[in-house]
Amino acid sequence: MSLEEDIEKSVDLDPFITKGLRMVVDGVEPEVLKNAH
Repeated sequence: MSLEEDIEKSVDLDPFITKGLRMVVDGVEPEVLKNAH
């Protein structure tokens, strides 16, 4: 199972977390997520 497939199944857990994971998968650094608030 790939990470993206796992994220797809986790969409109902928390949309914000899922979006954050997608951004990380796309190569966005976690620090960017922190500064986005």
